[in-house]
Amino acid sequence: MAKKKTTSRASLRLLGRGNNGVAYLRGDGAVVKVTSDPNEVAVAAAVFAMQREGIDTSAFPRIHDIRFGQRVAAIVRENVIPFRGSDFGQRTQALMARDARWHLGGVTGSGRVRTALLSQRQLRPLGRSAAFIRHRWNVSPGDIRPGNLGHRKGSEDFVLFDVGRSPLETTIAKTRGNECPALQLRKTQITALIGKAPSVKSCQMVNGQQLRRVMGGYGWSSQEVAETAGFHDPSRRIWLRHGNADSLTHELWHAVGIIDKDLAVWLCEGLTEATAQDDDKLHGIKHRSTYPEWVRLVRTRFAPLAGMTVLKLAAFVVSSPRNAGVRLAQHLQQRTGVPQARWYQVIGPGSNDPRDFLALQTRVARK
Repeated sequence: MAKKKTTSRASLRLLGRGNNGVAYLRGDGAVVKVTSDPNEVAVAAAVFAMQREGIDTSAFPRIHDIRFGQRVAAIVRENVIPFRGSDFGQRTQALMARDARWHLGGVTGSGRVRTALLSQRQLRPLGRSAAFIRHRWNVSPGDIRPGNLGHRKGSEDFVLFDVGRSPLETTIAKTRGNECPALQLRKTQITALIGKAPSVKSCQMVNGQQLRRVMGGYGWSSQEVAETAGFHDPSRRIWLRHGNADSLTHELWHAVGIIDKDLAVWLCEGLTEATAQDDDKLHGIKHRSTYPEWVRLVRTRFAPLAGMTVLKLAAFVVSSPRNAGVRLAQHLQQRTGVPQARWYQVIGPGSNDPRDFLALQTRVARK
């Protein structure tokens, strides 16, 4: 006897793969997301609970079921039609991309999403729900970008169908356990040397692809990433490329306060590297030197002009990193008689060419 044909709920069609899992379209039209991302599971569970309590969750797909396994969960949810890029205005896309990039660093956090993006009518339900979830369950959707937003058939309202981590969050999570060697010891040694501790949350050893994700998330180009051995990000995390553990000291001195907020890049990096070299030499640590021309410029021209050793110059800068250039310019005016404004032009953040400093310093030396 032939069996009657039926549509199987179990039949699955691959929709796509992401950083943390895979999504399938089930035979009955539901989506099954299998994920190892705990943040995604937590947000989905919060939405599921809100549905049962009768709270508006229209900004998220309806959750039909959640099944938990060992380090993985299957979320069965409503299908959502992804938006095309052309459905978003340029300003909306720019704001979303910027918030997705900065959310982890705590530069703007979810506040920018709610006040800037979600002030638009279509995004208000998402803003209200995100705020409620964060307040009640202390979790937030991690990657609010146009590519993760869609709509229900017949509606133009936004639905966030992917609530998981952003690529940068995934990188952070996956690199735990690859901590930089001797981090705590080096922090203690630098604190004893300078009287100020490096401000560092963590330090991870990463491969080139992971470093590209991290730095790309903060706007760095592929070429810049390729030339980078270590990176100190705005959220106070250090990332070192595998094989470059000896760059730790350099990055820690950035974390102490030698930053380019008020200094030309050549002066910031040259002083950071010169200080790292002296620090490692003092403690008998192997060091692979970088920025040789800028280091030479700091050692032979800038430090003598300022009347300081490299370490004293570093101490001067880290005592007030955000106006270090202004204070150095004031100091040079006192020593040379050249107006502060003129010195700031050649050592401040707008100075990209050290030759401008060299020209002024040479004129001063000839007097």
